Amino acid sequence: MLGVGCLLLAGISILIHSSKAQAQDAVVNDHVDLLSKQSLTADTMPTPTEMPLILSSRGFESISEEGIVDPDDEEYGDITTYTVQTGDTLSSLSQKFGVTVNTIRWQNGLNAKDALKVGQQLVILPVDGVTHVVKSGETISKIAQLYKAQESEIRDFNSIDGEGTIKVGDKIIVPGAEPLVVATPVKPKQTPKVLEKIAKKEKATSSSGAGSSSYKHPLAGKGVKTQGYHGRFRAIDIGAPVGTPVVASMSGTVIIASSGGWGGGYGTYIVIEHANGSQTLYAHHSKNFVSVGEYVSQGTVIGESGNTGQSTGPHLHFEIRNGPPIPCVSFGMTAC
Repeated sequence: MLGVGCLLLAGISILIHSSKAQAQDAVVNDHVDLLSKQSLTADTMPTPTEMPLILSSRGFESISEEGIVDPDDEEYGDITTYTVQTGDTLSSLSQKFGVTVNTIRWQNGLNAKDALKVGQQLVILPVDGVTHVVKSGETISKIAQLYKAQESEIRDFNSIDGEGTIKVGDKIIVPGAEPLVVATPVKPKQTPKVLEKIAKKEKATSSSGAGSSSYKHPLAGKGVKTQGYHGRFRAIDIGAPVGTPVVASMSGTVIIASSGGWGGGYGTYIVIEHANGSQTLYAHHSKNFVSVGEYVSQGTVIGESGNTGQSTGPHLHFEIRNGPPIPCVSFGMTAC
């Protein structure tokens, strides 16, 4: 009897230990399920080598296994701050976030020669376009006109209803827009006597009513037209080898002479303002020979053509703003 009793006690002890173990496993599994449903916090965040991360308005989030953020997913409708990882390029980030390389460059002030660095913080817009900081007196309608954009698209994308208002300092996204080219007034370098002569000359030119025939070929007849009217300013492209002299199409004062940067896609470029109120723009230069404030006569060499900025090959991008259409025929070209 004593032997049988011992066996019964041993069996009961085994059953008790087995039940406790099963109960502990259940508690552990419940904790695992609970943790898997909770969002990661900065304190529990894996290292970048374990999981690529983005920081959005909702906090840290991981990118999908494929490494691609779906731009149509409502969860990715916010501006994102992304930390550059090993192997990232502007092209790969463009594909990952579903926006163009230019959108990333414009938002982060990068030019074509800038290389990404591991750990660098980039601001990624959820759509192609630019951000605009609201200034005094601006409305959604005025901003839309400024960028030649659709007011309804700006309202829809920024969740601003018909009665919604904006205030100074607000940052709004303008879908599909490009950076604005803004001239910074600079005091002319010429002496008062020289400026007086220039003013008389410009007044005479203006009163004569300068038409499209008053503009001359910006490459002095060289090069081949590679693209006719395009863009909101009806620009043309003239293919020419790097280093081809670029001349002032009409006499005027240099108001922009930007060198070495992305320049909103124009690269190294120049803008000249003329007495008749128009402006001419010359883009993608390899070199500029003039500076802001200088007065240049028609035909003066102002720079050399190149392949800078958003360019697919050596050429000159030429525009006439606030003036007549570019006179391609008088330039010796076929119709624009």
